[in-house]
Amino acid sequence: MKLWFFALNILMLMFMAIPMNMFSVAPFYQVIYDSIFLCGHFILGITAVLFYLYWLFVAIYLLKSER
Repeated sequence: MKLWFFALNILMLMFMAIPMNMFSVAPFYQVIYDSIFLCGHFILGITAVLFYLYWLFVAIYLLKSER
């Protein structure tokens, strides 16, 4: 079960990263940073924070479920 959960999350991360790799002028984190702070898209900032919190909780789950 844990392996399937991990594989599904890696697949999801890959599908989310594909559009970000389409930028050839600037790295994807610069595009996100400029969009949040220069354009005022704070919903994107909240989404980014929730994305990293999700991966933190996935890592905690996978580490705790080994025991």
